Amino acid sequence: MSVPAHSPTGWVRPVQLRGGLQAVIRPIKPEDAPRLIDLFGRLSRESVYYRFFFKRKELGLDEANHLATVDYHKRMAFVAEVEEGDQLKLIGVARYEPLTAPPDAAEMAIVVSDDYQHHGVGRLLLHTLGDYALTLGYTTFLAEVLSDNYRMIAFCERLGYPLRIKSEGTMRHIWITLRPSKELLAAPHTSGAAHRE
Repeated sequence: MSVPAHSPTGWVRPVQLRGGLQAVIRPIKPEDAPRLIDLFGRLSRESVYYRFFFKRKELGLDEANHLATVDYHKRMAFVAEVEEGDQLKLIGVARYEPLTAPPDAAEMAIVVSDDYQHHGVGRLLLHTLGDYALTLGYTTFLAEVLSDNYRMIAFCERLGYPLRIKSEGTMRHIWITLRPSKELLAAPHTSGAAHRE
């Protein structure tokens, strides 16, 4: 695996979660691999299944190293972390990977620790990832979601981006048209309507 470029500057965001919790969203780093393994170990079986589409008990070190090592362009990920005692703990990850076509689209995935779901972590991660992707010329994210993953489908619909949803067998392909979030615009984000096929 090639050594990634330096982590981009200007993309560390202190954020306040619902309930007043403080967190930081920042670009992932290769040294986060062990913390990804720890995050995986705290996920419920349901969260693991809906993220990876099959049941698995652990995240291996090789895969964790691959997930933590990105080129900050074609492959990118942001993590959310909180302070617990004297340690920093990862509570969520959002990433994109390149698609073969179209060239301005990327496949995205997100996972949030079960004990931090419903605190706004996913929305903040996805908006940050989307803002970053826009600066590199990406205009669309594709989310591959199991048809019975109603929480993820509802999450995408609440993001405020225009959507196009296509069902195919047990999967739903959710095409998300990116727009700058309020963090970039310094103005409220305009919601878009969803279109289903």
